[in-house]
Amino acid sequence: MPLEPAANPFLKQIQHPCYPVREFGGLVFAYMGPLDKLPEFPIYDVWKREGGELKARMGPRVGGPVNCNWLQAEENLMDALHTFWLHTLHSGAQFPSQTYGMNPDELKYEETEMGMRFVLTRKLPNGRWWDLIWEMIMPLNVHLVYTEEPKTDQVRAVTYCVPVDDTHQLGASIRWIPAGQGEAVTGREQLAPAGRNDTSYEYIQRHPDDKEAVEGQGPIALHGLEHLVTSDKGVIMFRRILRTAIQAVKKGIIRDAVKAKLIPTTAGSVVRD
Repeated sequence: MPLEPAANPFLKQIQHPCYPVREFGGLVFAYMGPLDKLPEFPIYDVWKREGGELKARMGPRVGGPVNCNWLQAEENLMDALHTFWLHTLHSGAQFPSQTYGMNPDELKYEETEMGMRFVLTRKLPNGRWWDLIWEMIMPLNVHLVYTEEPKTDQVRAVTYCVPVDDTHQLGASIRWIPAGQGEAVTGREQLAPAGRNDTSYEYIQRHPDDKEAVEGQGPIALHGLEHLVTSDKGVIMFRRILRTAIQAVKKGIIRDAVKAKLIPTTAGSVVRD
C-alpha cells in the first residue's frame, strides 16, 4: 500500500498484536508467518543508490488487478522470449524502440543464489552488443529494466507480484528516481494496456499484452494441458526453483541478517564492444 510523503496515520490502524508491520520506500510490508521464524527485511542495492529518492507504485503497468493466479504473472516475467513473440511479432511492436523487441542473437538463463535471471543479447547496427538482463529473486521480487534505447544502466526498480487470492494478483514496486527527474511515463507504459486509447474488447483481442496473455490461460492455468518446449526453458527453470524454495521454507531456512542489509542485484542494460 503506498504511503503519503508525510507520516501516514493509517500505519497506526494496521498495527497487529501478532504480525510485525514495516513501512519502507512508500509501501507497507506485513509478515504473517510464525514469529519464531521472522526473517530479516531485505534491503536491495537498487534502493541504496545515491543522488535519488524512492517512490512507491501500486498496480502493474497493465492497469489495475490481473485476474489470474500469481504464478502465471511471475512465469510471464521470466519467459524472455515473450518480449519477442507477444510484444513484437503478434500484432506489431509494443516498444518504442524496435531494437528492444527484435529477435535476440543469444539468450542465456542462469540460476543465481536466490533465484534466476536471463540475459538477452542483440547485435546493434553499429557493430556493438547489447545485453539486457532481467532478474528474479524468490519469492515475490522481480528486478526489471526498461530502456527506450540501448544504453548502459543499472536496474531502477524492485517489482512485486502480490497474490490477492488464488485467482487475482496485484503489482507493486519501489523505484529509485534520480533527484529532480520525477517519475516519467515511459514509451512502453504508453503502449501498454494502462495507456491505451482504445480499450474495446475487439482491440485488445487483436493487440494483446501481458494482461491478456496471462489471463488467457484461465484463472488458474492447468499445467497438465501444456506442451512445454525448449523455448520455455525460463518457465521450467522458474518452477524448479520455486519448488526448491518451498522446501527451504518448510525447513526453516532464514536469510542471513548481515546479507539482508544489502542484497546485490545484477539486472540492467549493458552496451559493450
